[in-house]
This record gives sequence, C-alpha cells and structure tokens, in this order.
Amino acid sequence: MAMSLKKIGAIAVGGAMVASALASGVMAATTIGDVAGFMKNAVKDGQPNVEIVVGSGAATMDVVSAADIAAKIGSMCYKTGAVEDGKAVINAKVSQETETYDLVNGSNVILATPDKDNALSKVDGETVNPNFKKELNVLMKIKNAMPEEYYGYKDYDAVEEIYANVTANLTTNETSIPKGKLAYLSVLTDDNGNSLKVLKPGVRLPFLGSEKVYVKYDDKKIILGDLAYSGIISEGESVAIGDGYEVKVAAMYSSTPLEAEIQILKDGKVIKEDRLKLNESNPDDLITDDNKVAVLGFKGLKNIGETKGYAEVIVVKDLMELEAGEEYMDKWEIRWVKNDSTFQKGDVDDTVAGIALVYTNDDGVKSDVLEDKDDTFDIKPYPGLYLKRTTAKEENPELRIGAELSKEEELSVGQSVSIFNADIKLKDIKADAQQAVPVTAPIAKLDTEVSLDTAEKNLILVGGPVANKLTKELVDMGKVNITNDSPATLQVVEGVANGHDVLVVAGGDRNKTREAALELIKEF
Repeated sequence: MAMSLKKIGAIAVGGAMVASALASGVMAATTIGDVAGFMKNAVKDGQPNVEIVVGSGAATMDVVSAADIAAKIGSMCYKTGAVEDGKAVINAKVSQETETYDLVNGSNVILATPDKDNALSKVDGETVNPNFKKELNVLMKIKNAMPEEYYGYKDYDAVEEIYANVTANLTTNETSIPKGKLAYLSVLTDDNGNSLKVLKPGVRLPFLGSEKVYVKYDDKKIILGDLAYSGIISEGESVAIGDGYEVKVAAMYSSTPLEAEIQILKDGKVIKEDRLKLNESNPDDLITDDNKVAVLGFKGLKNIGETKGYAEVIVVKDLMELEAGEEYMDKWEIRWVKNDSTFQKGDVDDTVAGIALVYTNDDGVKSDVLEDKDDTFDIKPYPGLYLKRTTAKEENPELRIGAELSKEEELSVGQSVSIFNADIKLKDIKADAQQAVPVTAPIAKLDTEVSLDTAEKNLILVGGPVANKLTKELVDMGKVNITNDSPATLQVVEGVANGHDVLVVAGGDRNKTREAALELIKEF
C-alpha cells in the first residue's frame, strides 16, 4: 500500500491537536459507563462500526446533532499501512578542520584539499610545501569528471581546494595574508595533482559545494549549469527536463560525423532549433536565447538497418555566466586557473583548467584578524568555510582551515546523492501511513428503521425518551434514566441491542441533547 508522507504529516498534526484537547478538556456532560471505550470501537477496519439513530419525529436540533456525530465518525475512518514509496528530506551537517599548519617564519603556501592525491603542487606560480597539503574531506571531489571516454578525460577528477599564502612573523607571532593570496579553487586534475587538464564541454566541475557542468567559453565568460540529462535520445523522441522544457531529436542526417536536428521546447512550443554535428572531440552546442538550457551533441549512432538514428547528448539547465575580473561578491573576484596553475583575467582560452575566487581586499587579511587562539576569518564565497588560528597570541602562530557546513537534499526511494563526498541512498521508508477512507453507506438512521432486537452494530441514540423511541425502550427497561430534568448525558449500555452496545446521547430537553452531542464530538 503506497501512501504519501504528506498524509502522514497531516494525520500526525491532527493527532497532536486531538491529544491536546483530551489532555486539557474538562467533561461538561454527565458520563455513565465506558464512553471512551465505546468511541474507540466506533470505527473498525477503516469503516464505521456504529449506526446513529434519531427519532422520526425529532426536533431539527436532534437531527443536526445526529448529522454532526456522523461527520465526526466519518473523520475517524482511515486505513493504516506501511509506506513503500515517497520522499524524504536528508539534512546533513558536518564540522571538520584540517590538521594544523605549523607556520615557519616568512611565506607559507598552504592548501586544503578533499584528497591529497589531487592536491596541486603549485598555485599561481608558488610551490606548495608537501607538509602543507592538508585534507578537508568536506570539500567536493567529483571522480571521473568526464565519465564517458570523451577527450581521454575519464580518469581525471574535479576538486575544490583552498589556497592561502600566509606570511608569519615568529618574533611577534603575527600572521597576515596579502591581497590576492587567498583563493577558492575549482580545478580539473589527475591523481598526482601535477597535471591540470583544460576544461572541455560536458566536464563536471564543483562550484561552491554544488556539481556543475562546463558548457563552453565565450570571450571573457565561462558558462556553467546543472546536469539535466546525459544519454541517448532516439530520432523523433524527446526528454523532459523540468520547468516545461523538453529536448527533442527531430531528425538525423548521414554525414561525417552524423548530424542531428535538435529542438528545445518550452511548454510544447519550439523555442530554439539547430542542426548539430555530433562530434565527441569537439561537440556542437545549442543554447536557448534566455540562457536556461543548453544541449551538447557528442555522438551519433544508427541501428543495424540504418533506418533510424540516435543522438548522444548532455543537456544542461539553469545556466550561469562567470567573467574573470568581475566581483563575485564583496572583495572576492573571479579568475581563471590556467593549466600551469597560474591565475589570469581577460579572455578565456584553451589553457583554462579551472575557476578561482580570489580575495582582493587591499589590506588582505590583516594580522589582527588571526591574532589570537580561535580567531577565525570566513571564506565568504563558501558559507561555512573559515581560517582559524589555533594558538594563543604569545605562541608561534598555527592555523587550520575548517568547515561548519549543512546541506539538504530531497530523495525518492532508491535514489542516491553525494553529500560532502559521502554517497547516500534512500533504501526505503519505514513508517506507517494513515489514509482517509470515504464512507459509502449511510450511518444515520431513523428510529423506525432500527430495532434493539435486530441491530447488527453498536448504536448511538440521539435524543431522550420523548424524541427517540429506542431511548424510551431503554428507559422502560430501567437501563437508562432520562427525565425532563436530566442534564446533558452520555451513557453506555452494554449488550442491550442484540448483543451490541448502545450509547445514549440525550438530556432533559433538545438543548441538553445538543449539549451532550457537542461534548461527544469535542472530547472523542
């Protein structure tokens, strides 16, 4: 039985409200017998287990009370089952710091990396001391950043790294970081960190904790986006990528390489169309005018009879543009990381291997920012990352790079996601769900339609002996004592209706009966 988690939440909230009422309420009606036990059994297997009986000549107020009680019973009808599908929100939080950087007098080029295998040997022309390569595992690493065999890049990883060139004065125990000497890096590297690979269309690249896809460069700009689809689309078929967008292979053409007529549709209408060469070493691209969707064409295929074609594509959505020299946020500017690890501004070219966000404050990071123990400096482009001094002011300065990060992901059953380089899969959901069940048969009847001798269910009798003939029978039998002077009364008489129990909801007049009915609805 598949049930929605939203329904669990709705029932849970409702249950909490009822519990609150039960805990705080004070009964205003006289109760005789186990009224709570009777109401607990008013629903069985998700269906009403009672019949509500009102007098055929009863006052309008009694009829309304019976209808209200019937509605209450209907609201209690639900079925319970195990949740077999649905979604869950995973909220991961992590706190981590690198090992200590024991600074030496003068310049200290330090690096934090998710994996020392990918740690750069040089950054912006400066050699990193092997002892100053420290692991911060929550930084993102994308293994095999080009999973397909395109460009021969399959064994290259894309990683985030934090670089700082820290000036230390061991006489005064002060530290500072000059302008431009603190940076966040996202680069494509091999497993020894010595070889940077230039960015190519379709390469996955981490950017501030999120996986992006490199689409292309255009003069001074690099275009990135979120992966929407990677795979094969048959000729004449399309794939939906969300927000009303679709990508369709309208036609295939025989050529070398094969070509495809690619369409991008929004809400069923073609908004961009072009004929792309499916060249895996130099893929064509198609980008919407609103910069929302891009299609990269990599490879063309045919069936054995060569009667139908297929296009292997990567589709990217929610595109963003980065331009070197622009301020990404206050005092942090974009740079390109070239394949010799140096930073550059200006036009993008075929030597760009990554992106850097560089701290460009004229004063850099002043000494008093990291003067004493536990002083921190936030690496603001990446919320939660910081530099921290770990020694007291009078001691030789030591630093760590740390992180206080959180990330939320919504997963369907069976779906996997990587959070802080840990692969998490939602295997199943262990919970019970409650689902409302419609009541199809009438549960309110007249006292001329039901008898105590032939009742097939428990009964709720609304009205005193004047209004309801079944209540009068119980009064005549001495089972119930309702007179014109009786207060609002809820009374259970066990086994009196053909072996079934009866709950009398009555009072000395119609107003007292209404009061008893409202009390039953409120309390149970």
